Amino acid sequence: MVTDATRRAAWNAMLDVARFARYYDALFGRYQRRCNAVRFMILVAAINAAAMPLGLPVWAAIGISSLASIVVAFDFVMDYYGKAAALRFIKDDLGALDGELAALWLAIESGSMDEKEAQTTLTALLRRMHNVTARGDAAGLATRARLNEECQEAAFAVVARQYGS
Repeated sequence: MVTDATRRAAWNAMLDVARFARYYDALFGRYQRRCNAVRFMILVAAINAAAMPLGLPVWAAIGISSLASIVVAFDFVMDYYGKAAALRFIKDDLGALDGELAALWLAIESGSMDEKEAQTTLTALLRRMHNVTARGDAAGLATRARLNEECQEAAFAVVARQYGS
């Protein structure tokens, strides 16, 4: 038999992971779009630079070269590609954690898990959740409070609908 405190902790962990999963998935989409936009600008600047010998005026050649330099520097500083890659790993790991927490919840609900086993499993999953989300901090990702709130509301609705409260 699992205590109500452990049951609540597992429920809250499911809510947290569902929120984090939605949040990091949304961030991944944003950073992926930014990365693609910057890469497209670099491509356009490179094509324009390649076309410079075709007789463009000097001011146009200087402008295109300057734009290409700025876009490459911007890409280097913002590192959207690196952030998108980090977010992909985070969201994938959170998806796996979500499944493991769901399995824990179902085991708790069915009574097939005792208190000690539930606490041990939950502690390990919470530690993994902390380690996974810490990678977002290490990647230098800015927190988006409004997006976080939207994801929290959506996560609560989905978890409550799937597992009941």
